[in-house]
Amino acid sequence: MRIGKGDTASLILYIAMVFYIGRWGDPVAADEWGPSTPEHWSENGIYVLRVDDDRRTLTLKAKRQNGFALRWSIPFPQEHAPYEAHITDDGRFVVLQDEHGEVGYGKVLVFLGATGNVLASYTLEDIITDAEILDAPSTISSVWWSSGGLFFFPAQQTQFAFVTAQGTIRCFDLASGRMLALGPQLKAQVRGEAIQKSRDLLCSDDAGERIHGAAVAAALGDKESIPALKRLLDDPTAESVHWVYEDMTGDHQAYRVRLAAGRALVKLLGANAAPLIDARLRGANDYMAYHWIPMLADTGAAGSSEELRKLTRSRNRDIRSSAIRALLKSDGGTALRQSMQWLRDKNQDVRYRAIRVLAENAQENDAALLRAALKDADPVIGMWALHGLVQLDVPDLDEVLRRQAQRDDHVGDDAILELARRGDVASLQQLVGWLDDRYTDADKRERRGRQRWNVSELCKVLAAKQPPGAEAVLRPMSETPYPRVQRPALGALAALGHEDALERVRGFAGKGDALDRADAIEWLGICKDARSLDSLHAALKDEEPWVRDAAREALKAMPAEVLQAWRKTRAQKMRPKPAERTHDQSMIPLALLVTLAVGIAAVGLLRRFRGRSS
Repeated sequence: MRIGKGDTASLILYIAMVFYIGRWGDPVAADEWGPSTPEHWSENGIYVLRVDDDRRTLTLKAKRQNGFALRWSIPFPQEHAPYEAHITDDGRFVVLQDEHGEVGYGKVLVFLGATGNVLASYTLEDIITDAEILDAPSTISSVWWSSGGLFFFPAQQTQFAFVTAQGTIRCFDLASGRMLALGPQLKAQVRGEAIQKSRDLLCSDDAGERIHGAAVAAALGDKESIPALKRLLDDPTAESVHWVYEDMTGDHQAYRVRLAAGRALVKLLGANAAPLIDARLRGANDYMAYHWIPMLADTGAAGSSEELRKLTRSRNRDIRSSAIRALLKSDGGTALRQSMQWLRDKNQDVRYRAIRVLAENAQENDAALLRAALKDADPVIGMWALHGLVQLDVPDLDEVLRRQAQRDDHVGDDAILELARRGDVASLQQLVGWLDDRYTDADKRERRGRQRWNVSELCKVLAAKQPPGAEAVLRPMSETPYPRVQRPALGALAALGHEDALERVRGFAGKGDALDRADAIEWLGICKDARSLDSLHAALKDEEPWVRDAAREALKAMPAEVLQAWRKTRAQKMRPKPAERTHDQSMIPLALLVTLAVGIAAVGLLRRFRGRSS
């Protein structure tokens, strides 16, 4: 566009166009989400909320015989389009739930009044606890707090309520958007209506709704739904599938209703669900067996299943391993004590799980088995045997540890580490010397790289016990070019109070490979430094799930008062300053600017027309 000298109207109009495009251009989609849902309907099918991603507007219309009547149209009240929208049957109120592309972030609930006016809005921290937020499933873009929950208008449609998968109930007044205090009477009312809706879903013709109903029934602890759930264990959805899946780890759509019913029954009945799951295990194809087995283990009563014991001899390696794991998990080591050959099984995973279960559930009469396992040729078996003896705290434990500390393998490493944890001064000094010998020199570290995996654990002991000479060893380690050594050393120095090390650890939380990021985040949790909370919160959206898990655990380790103070400060920062324009207000100068441009252009045209006439 060429702007001529003195063409003021064109210049202003051009500026207005640039401002408009810059302010209202398409947002960059996260996680390849694709377009948002274009229409959300009320349950009675009369009202529709239309989403215009290009114009960033929400428009509510009422269905009429001759088309649609406009009720209102507003700019997005959230940063992005709504993920879900709930509309009352009279069209007076709309509740927006979550944001498309960023579920769980920003405004997760927005209450709109009769003219589309915002009555109230809430972030996730406003409506559920930190613990529930951190326990919710997460992806790179989202915290799926609403997954498996139920969101609805109670009978009179003067309130809005939800129940999360963890059973949390909240209720809001629609006229004001205010969250209501849940007294016994209101809570019972909301719970009762939610239970009825979940029972209706269990009887739905739609498989997805039956799955949803099963999850909600379990969240609400509705034991009267048990007969319906039992019927769904034989749901006909799967009858059209006549083959056995080779890939037993995939989330295939077939059988999903049966599995959802099984999970709900396990949650509602506990050990009493074991016979029901065991009955489905008999004669199941490999795909279903692979899913029923861990479910049976979750009941805590898998040890009584003869079918499961048969599957420990299955020719299918995955089924056999899964069956053994289920038995090991469920009975505190009883099955292992009856099948000690699992400690010598050809399958490494079986051996590992067997000794781990024995160690974690060690009883006094298991000490002899654990002492024998210390001599196993596989050092992993020996490591867990040593762990079991530590758990039992056998009378001669110090002697056992010192003897095993002479070994030049992982068992010896763990023995030194345990002695150091127990505060043994000589072992702490040995640990300092060991780290100095093995990790300061890069070439030597490479030659003796087998101990690399436990550097982080060793540094945690130094940080906790602070033996003399620890800092002198950690400093050169923190300068090595090898991340697996550098990160833990910096973390330990940070835990010892060194500000420069803490700053570097905070920086590493957002770069490097996933293991390095997770390690740095773990150290931030150990240091419990309030200034790290921004880094930890950012890590909740990391592309790797184990980094997100590390961030959740680090946040859980933070003192509650530190988290509360941080959230309050963060909320204040997010509020617009008095001099700043809000989302709605930003349209006012734009409208004035465009109006001014049009007015000036009209005046110019009028003058030209008069000039020609004269």
